[in-house]
Amino acid sequence: CEMCIRDRFRFVDEAEFLGIGATADANLDSIGWSGGNTTLEILWHDTPTVTLPGELMRSRHTVAMLRILELPQLIARDHDDYVRIAVELGRSPGLRAELRGLIAERKHRLYDDPRVGPAFAAFAEGVARG
Repeated sequence: CEMCIRDRFRFVDEAEFLGIGATADANLDSIGWSGGNTTLEILWHDTPTVTLPGELMRSRHTVAMLRILELPQLIARDHDDYVRIAVELGRSPGLRAELRGLIAERKHRLYDDPRVGPAFAAFAEGVARG
């Protein structure tokens, strides 16, 4: 029911969302529809994100980012593994700190990749040519 949904969810503005992402211990990527932009915003704050890739591309955005960051330990193999990783992150401040450090060291790979501009330009030129 609509009232039930409002009782369980709270919508926040962008500033509050980014604050939550910056202070969260970990982020759990939604199963079946990956975070994409949300994951990019949260990784900016070095917050570890757990993901479970599915069959469709829309469920694999976060896994691609984590592979670029060389963080396979955050990519679950199945639902049980997803829960295991999330619980381990929740219980281990040391693990969270280690992962935050690795994200901080490597996130430039996501945000400063010099290949993105030329690759997008080549794609757009190919589309324009038909």
